[in-house]
Amino acid sequence: MNVLVVVCFVGSVEAVEAEEYLALSEREEQDLEKLMSQCELGISNAEAFMEILAKDLSVLDGANVHSVLASEQQVALLTVQIEAAIGEAEKLESRLDSYDEVLCHIRDTMEKMEEKNLLIEVANANNQKLLAQLQTVISQLDLPSKHQSALVDADLTSSQGLADAVAAGKALLAAMNAEIHPALVRLSAVQEQRKRFDKWKSKFSQTISRHLNNLFIHLLRFLPPVNDKPDIKQRK
Repeated sequence: MNVLVVVCFVGSVEAVEAEEYLALSEREEQDLEKLMSQCELGISNAEAFMEILAKDLSVLDGANVHSVLASEQQVALLTVQIEAAIGEAEKLESRLDSYDEVLCHIRDTMEKMEEKNLLIEVANANNQKLLAQLQTVISQLDLPSKHQSALVDADLTSSQGLADAVAAGKALLAAMNAEIHPALVRLSAVQEQRKRFDKWKSKFSQTISRHLNNLFIHLLRFLPPVNDKPDIKQRK
């Protein structure tokens, strides 16, 4: 019977090998030689040998079951950890999206601020240019109060009054002939100042005309009378 079992076992092995032959690796050959060396049974006692193999196989199956169960627990734990990690990743992604929105808003705000700053700089530059132009116009149209007094109440009878009148006239002429930008000429302040110049000019002209008229009258008094019919000697 033992021989029959061995023959059946060998036959089954040969049938399996006939179906699909797989070469043993070096590691598998060493394990098989080690198993055969530990077994004291001979080939003649094939049933005992198969029982040992069955027991070893049962032990291995049990170890595999425990390993599978442990692996399933580890897989379940790993699955839970992965799901938790996915949840944290989703939270992080949501937070990053909110940060991105905030950064976009900040970027838009900064761009608007840069545009406003640029416009402010342009406005400041224009204001400075305009202020420089206005200061130039003011200095050109400014007529000191002493010249105004000399033009309104000119004293042409004294040397000092005459000198003041001449200086005031020159200052008034320079102010009236000042070169001003056409856009600034239309300013109401410039128009009013020019009207004042015209009044001072008219007043000063009247004063000079009256003074010259008085001088002519005074000089005529010291001139010898002029005969209506002068004595003309005719040549013979």
